[in-house]
Amino acid sequence: MTHRSNGEGTYYQRKDGRWEGAAYFETVSGQRKRLRVYGNTKTEARQKLAEKQADAQNGALLADKSWRLEEYLDYWLEKIVKNNRRPATYAQCEGTARLYLKPGLGKYKLTALTVPLVQSFLDEKLAKHSVEGVIVIRKVLSAALTSAMREEHLQRNVARLTQLPTSEAKEVEPWTIDEARRFLEVAGTHPLYPAFLLLLFYGLREGEVLGLQWRDFDFEHNELNIRHQIQRGYSGTLELSPLKTKRSKRPLPLLNFVRSSLLIHRRAQQQEQIANPSWGTDARVSGLAFPNELGGPMEASRIRHAFYKVCDEHEIRRIRVHDTRHGVATLLAEFGAPIKEVQLILGHANATTTQRVYTHGSAKASREWLEVLEAALTAKQKDDRTQGDRLSDDGGSRQFSRQVALLGATFTTSNFGGATGTRTLDLFHAMAHSTTLIDRATEVNKAMTSYRRSWLVGVVAVNLAVKTSTKDKEDTYDQAA
Repeated sequence: MTHRSNGEGTYYQRKDGRWEGAAYFETVSGQRKRLRVYGNTKTEARQKLAEKQADAQNGALLADKSWRLEEYLDYWLEKIVKNNRRPATYAQCEGTARLYLKPGLGKYKLTALTVPLVQSFLDEKLAKHSVEGVIVIRKVLSAALTSAMREEHLQRNVARLTQLPTSEAKEVEPWTIDEARRFLEVAGTHPLYPAFLLLLFYGLREGEVLGLQWRDFDFEHNELNIRHQIQRGYSGTLELSPLKTKRSKRPLPLLNFVRSSLLIHRRAQQQEQIANPSWGTDARVSGLAFPNELGGPMEASRIRHAFYKVCDEHEIRRIRVHDTRHGVATLLAEFGAPIKEVQLILGHANATTTQRVYTHGSAKASREWLEVLEAALTAKQKDDRTQGDRLSDDGGSRQFSRQVALLGATFTTSNFGGATGTRTLDLFHAMAHSTTLIDRATEVNKAMTSYRRSWLVGVVAVNLAVKTSTKDKEDTYDQAA
């Protein structure tokens, strides 16, 4: 055995031939703990111990306990995740730890986890699971190791240093306005029709629709307040839970068309409650606008199954229920609504999410704007040609003339509601001749934006109206309520 007097530790050769080095270090709780390192040679053991001593000099303290990953995951789930995250997040983390992390890496100590070890584990999972699924596994492991770093059990998060293929986001193709209109026409008699309206008019999340209580509707002032959502709790039962983010808690205007349908729905529910002696036996939450048969919370799968059944029975293109949220965002953006307003309607924490995830361009709109750009860029080519030459050139001003005719015919007084002569029928003709083509295209852009905004009112008030007078229904059911 070799003793070192300069405080660098003690080294000796074990019976198995390996060398062991040991020294005392301060732990995170202020105690002193003996740390042992091993190497095939004395030099290797000395080098490992020297690295630990260098870390200690830089402020890295030893953990009081040497955790195996499976032990730490149990602690992390119970003490950290359950106390600081929503039940759905806990359920995902618990399932990932139980099914993948514990069987694959649980036996290793936290300090024994290396980048190659974790990378090899993830590569094995990639051979059996989707990229998206393996990304979730790494995400959960990384979150646990970050917590271990915060508690000074680790010096680095090896999961962050691993590499995975890029996950390609699934292309979402929300309904067009015609498809949405068609769905509402055929779903009018369905008991969940008012819930469908809330999905298609406001882009609410399924849990937000199911979490609405009658007290959230202000029929007098025509306001709808999103306050809660239905979510499965830690006990496995459906509960009225806080919303996803602070911005998710929001007031929205109660549109007349939706208001009328809700009043009909409330009256029918009151009659059902009187006729059903079992009502209230599942009163985990009272006053729900869309409860189950006993008055308690409804499973989200009930809405999905009803939604898909209507689609299938009437040969309407199937989309996910959540894709109605994408559809609302996209249509509002196409109508010219500012992205900030779309963010507030959808209840996103920031506008970046709204713009990056929930708005989808249309090929038709892209073609229109690119043709305007094409016209502006090609109209002044070959200025030295005679007027006859230019008119015969398919790539020159004849193309621009077609765009002028197209756009001019689109934006007329019939579109904007002005009296005859208020606006010149051709917007380009109404502009000063001294303006450039780019200026003209810019004015058309402004006019198109205004036109799209006017569509929004028309779609809600006209295109989705039913043949029966909405006002008559309101008067009738206001009195009945």
